[in-house]
Amino acid sequence: MNQRLLVLTAVLSLPCLAGAAAEAPPSKVVPSVRAPLTVKWLARSASAGHLELTLRVTFNSPIKDPVTVSVSVPPSFKLLKGRATFLVVAPPELGAVDTDYGLDFPAGAAGDLVVEVDLQGPGFGLHAKDVYTVGAPSLAPKAATVEATAPPVRVNGVDLGPPTPLGR
Repeated sequence: MNQRLLVLTAVLSLPCLAGAAAEAPPSKVVPSVRAPLTVKWLARSASAGHLELTLRVTFNSPIKDPVTVSVSVPPSFKLLKGRATFLVVAPPELGAVDTDYGLDFPAGAAGDLVVEVDLQGPGFGLHAKDVYTVGAPSLAPKAATVEATAPPVRVNGVDLGPPTPLGR
């Protein structure tokens, strides 16, 4: 008897559930939140031993206090144009502030040019960072790679590829 009641209740409620699902409002798309400021290296020209870059600090929110910009270069690089540390103030209209950089480096040199932008205030802070790699691949740690240790898996004649070992 309880099974019949359960089935009857489920069958009778299906039209109500289907109608509720059909009348549900579409999900709202939430716009992405942008960082108050971003920083980016932009390459302008490169030749053997010389590099021209633009450092772009983009203000996406009104920021009244000046932000500190710090640029670090590898020891073998010579900064010809641009400063290692300076303050930048947001423009009256939101947007970007560009600063040009020129660097010389010995043949075969490799390294990362790092820019960091910071602002500290009472109860808040902002930090942004970008890295431009010259020469060899980035010196930042790389993600681990996994090698297959068994033959590919086949199910119903479909090749699913090699298995991925877990917990190693």
